Amino acid sequence: MSNSQRGCEYELDPPEPNCLTEEDLGEDGVWRCPHDARAGENLCIFHKSKSKKESEEVTQAVLKAINDSPIKSDQSNGYRGTEFIGAKFGQLELSDQNIKSQSTIDFRCAVFHDELSAEEAVFEGPVDFGGASFYSRVNFNGSSFESDVCFSNSKFRDLAQFKSISASHHVDFTDVVFDDAVLFRGSVFQGPVDFSGSEFNHTVSGNFMESEFECGLVFERVNVRGDFGFERAKFNSDVSLRMTRFNSSVAFEEMKINGDLNLDGAEFKDHIYFTNKSPYSYEEISDAVGEVQISGEVTPSHRRNYKYPYERVLFSHASDNE
Repeated sequence: MSNSQRGCEYELDPPEPNCLTEEDLGEDGVWRCPHDARAGENLCIFHKSKSKKESEEVTQAVLKAINDSPIKSDQSNGYRGTEFIGAKFGQLELSDQNIKSQSTIDFRCAVFHDELSAEEAVFEGPVDFGGASFYSRVNFNGSSFESDVCFSNSKFRDLAQFKSISASHHVDFTDVVFDDAVLFRGSVFQGPVDFSGSEFNHTVSGNFMESEFECGLVFERVNVRGDFGFERAKFNSDVSLRMTRFNSSVAFEEMKINGDLNLDGAEFKDHIYFTNKSPYSYEEISDAVGEVQISGEVTPSHRRNYKYPYERVLFSHASDNE
């Protein structure tokens, strides 16, 4: 360390639920920042309060720390420069950036006071937003995740846009709170996707219209308070909506599932929109359907003859040749 710098004094006693692991913490159970502070200051640029730094300078510091990370994976184990745990951000602009790092880009427990924009960004390595708080809009439209991406236990207070993203590995949105709409329209997920335990609290909660899932979707124990849409989504593996509660209308029009559908314990409190396209719908999904409670109106998109019980006609199960 040069004479003009000193270690950042920021420490994080992890909150509950804890998004950190024992490996992240010292013997006293506290995480300590690895970055340097400027001479005469106690905190690095990432942990200084928003009012005491310029957003553009912070963005450049984030990109420099990532660009300085080792290229080879066997050299990245001891590198901590991509740890931005507990950081405080104003506007962070990562749009159109090709972000390469063997080390995880680590934003766990970070606070984003202003917009995070990563439109058309490419994340070649893993990125972790576990336990982060977003108080303004988030824009990942058109971004590409080429490794694991995690938002577990994060909180979105404003609009979250993930339209037309591509994700080749595991996507983790477990136990997330969305207080505004979240949009995934036209996105492609090649790895498994998990939203278990999450909450969608806005009147227009979410949209997976025209998205594709290659390795299935786990949407279990989710509480959806607003309108939600899976129109024309395509699932090439299993889908689980087990124990999920839809308190407002939900659209499944022209949704295709080339796998098993699990609705055990799901509840539908309002309108359900669907298209009964497949002649195999009744028989092929019957084994996957458990107890489904419907207190609202079931509205077929195309008026056809359909049979009771309702759970046999809620979803179209696409045949292999469709």
